[in-house]
Amino acid sequence: MDQNSRRNILLVGLILGMFFSALDQTVVGTAMPRIIGELGGLDILSWVTTAYMLTSTTFVPIAGKLADIYGRRIMYVSGLGLFMLGSALCGTSENMTQLIIYRGLQGIGGGILMPMAMTIVGDVFWVAMFIILFGIFISFFMENIKVEKQPGGIISKEKPVESGAK
Repeated sequence: MDQNSRRNILLVGLILGMFFSALDQTVVGTAMPRIIGELGGLDILSWVTTAYMLTSTTFVPIAGKLADIYGRRIMYVSGLGLFMLGSALCGTSENMTQLIIYRGLQGIGGGILMPMAMTIVGDVFWVAMFIILFGIFISFFMENIKVEKQPGGIISKEKPVESGAK
């Protein structure tokens, strides 16, 4: 496999990771009031979002330092794994406390994914190409925000949310 093919595969993988992170912030964010209503915790709705934002923001510099020590690939794959684990656990939440904790775990993964994607692109591509790809990544992320709120609204409106809460 030549160098360009490897870079293209890497780029697709990074974009997919960013896609799932953006998907979480848009589709799930739109459906979150319904999910929280099913779990009976509208009074602590803000904690679900705050847990994600706080942990993701906190882990950006930590992930950068750990990536310098252990390598970018390990950190990116770890972030993706934590993000997916947190997402799966959020789907199994039976009460608001579990949902808040699992969203915090998901936030750790999200806080690793986004900056690692940019760092890896900066390491692999030359500066002019990095600027172009950074613009593409940002525009891709912004398009997701515009388009993916609709599926979240449709899911939360038409499909009942299953939960173990009584």
